[in-house]
Amino acid sequence: MVQVVNSEPKLIFSFTRTKGDHRILAMFNYSDQKRSLTMTDGPFVNGWQDFASGQLLTLTASRTADLPAWGYQILVQPQTTTSP
Repeated sequence: MVQVVNSEPKLIFSFTRTKGDHRILAMFNYSDQKRSLTMTDGPFVNGWQDFASGQLLTLTASRTADLPAWGYQILVQPQTTTSP
């Protein structure tokens, strides 16, 4: 697990975790209010897919994410398939 530093470190915990070829980015809002955050440091820049909705996202240091009160978002890196 590698912590991803964000603009709301006292209220939002964010990290990546890798196992083999699988990688996730998780963000958890530990407050009772909606929060917007910007990732500021860590291994987050890349293409991701929202685990719940399937929406494809490209994260950059300037992208803002919104999390509802007590909410979370789990992103996965899409798997690429190769032909034999």
